[in-house]
Amino acid sequence: MAAFFLFKLVVIEQFTTSPMAQTFRVVFLLFVSLSMCLSMQVMAQPGSLQNANSLTSKASLAFQDGQYQSAVRLGQQALQIATEREFPDLIWRVQVLLGESYLRLGQASLAEQAFRGAQAAVDLVNGSLSSDSVKLQFGIGKSQITARLIDFDIAANNPTQLFEDAERGRARAFVDLLTETELSLSDDRETNQRVRTLDEKIRTQRFQFSLQRPGSKRSNVIKTELNDLLEQRAKLMDQLAAINTEWAAAYSVRYATLQQVQARLATREMLVYGVSGSNPNDMDLLFVQAGSATIKRIPNGQVALNQALIEFTDAIALADKRKQEESLIRISKVLELQSWPKAESFYIVPNRQLNYVPWSAIGLGQWVSVLPNGSWLLRTVNNRAKIQGQLIVGDPDFGGELPQFRCNRLCILVIRAVAHKP
Repeated sequence: MAAFFLFKLVVIEQFTTSPMAQTFRVVFLLFVSLSMCLSMQVMAQPGSLQNANSLTSKASLAFQDGQYQSAVRLGQQALQIATEREFPDLIWRVQVLLGESYLRLGQASLAEQAFRGAQAAVDLVNGSLSSDSVKLQFGIGKSQITARLIDFDIAANNPTQLFEDAERGRARAFVDLLTETELSLSDDRETNQRVRTLDEKIRTQRFQFSLQRPGSKRSNVIKTELNDLLEQRAKLMDQLAAINTEWAAAYSVRYATLQQVQARLATREMLVYGVSGSNPNDMDLLFVQAGSATIKRIPNGQVALNQALIEFTDAIALADKRKQEESLIRISKVLELQSWPKAESFYIVPNRQLNYVPWSAIGLGQWVSVLPNGSWLLRTVNNRAKIQGQLIVGDPDFGGELPQFRCNRLCILVIRAVAHKP
C-alpha cells in the first residue's frame, strides 16, 4: 500500500504542481513518517534483534560525529543483546565499532579485546552462518579486523600472534571467496552434500534461536540442537582435512600455528610473510625460520616499492637492459634485502605490491616459491600416478601484454593429437 501511494506521489510531482498536489504530498509524508515511527516502536522492543540493530546504527552515527563515549555506551548495549541472542553476524560488527571507539579514546587494551572478540565471531560467520556478499555494514568490514590486530601484534613484537592473525585473515578471505560458489568435489560428492545440508540447518537454527525469548524452553531446545549441528560440522571438517586440506579450507576457517610451520621448515629455508596493518603505505614483513621468527617494518615501503616496480615495467617495455638492472637494484634496496636473515631457499607469502616483485631476479637465489598462505606448507600431498609422455601445462597469452610464439597453439594441438589425449 505504501509503495502504491509513493508511486502516486511521484506521478503527481512530475505531472502537476497544483496546490492540491502539494498538500497531498505534505500529508502523505507526515503519514509515512508517523507510520515509520510507530513501526520502529513496535519492532524495537527491548532485547530484540531489531533493537540491537537500531542501537548499532545510533552508535555508528555517534562515532561519525566524534561522540566516542556515546558510541561505546550504545555499542555495549547492542553487544549485550546480540550476545544473548548468539547472533555472530551482528556481534563482530558491533565489536569492530567498539574497538574503533576505544582507539579514539586512547584505550588500546580494550580496543584489542574488542577486535579479538570480533575475530572470534566473524570466524563463525565465515564457517557456517551465511555468505557475506555485502562486505560493509555500519561503515566497517572484515579486513579491518585483521589490519587492527596486526597493528597490535607488531607493536607488541609478538611474531606468534602476528602469524595466527594473518593466517586467520587469509583463511576467512578464502572462505568468503568460495561462499557463493558451488564447489564440484567430484572425489566425494556425498561429503560435499552433507556439508551443505548441515550449513542450511545451522543457518535455520540460528535464525530460529534469534527469534526466541532468552531463557525460554523453546530457546533452550533450539540451542541444544544448534550445538549438536555445530559439533557434527566440526567432526566432518576434521574428516575432510584428513583427506584433503583444500576441501576443509573451502568450507571452514582453518589455519596452522607458527610452531607447526617452523617444524616443517628445513635448515636454511625461510618463510617471508607480508602482512597488512592499518597503514597501507608501510611494508610489514614476518621472517620465519626453523628456530626463529622476527618482524620488520619498512616505513612507506609499499609506496616506494610501487614506484620501483613501475620503473621496472617501463624498462621492460622500452627493452632497456641497463634500466632494467637499475630498477631491480632499486627494488632490492626498497625491500632492504641486505638486512634479511640469511637463507638459501625462500617461501614468499606476498601482499599488496609484494605480489608483483620478480623474486628470482633480485638476488634471493634460484629457489623461490610464492604461496597463498603460510599453512600451505602443511598441505597433504596426494600420490598421483606419473604421466607417461608429454604434459601440456597451458597456452598462456601473458595477459595480452607479451606476444606468444607463433607456433604455440599449433604445437600443442599436434602434440595432443600424437599423444592421443582428449
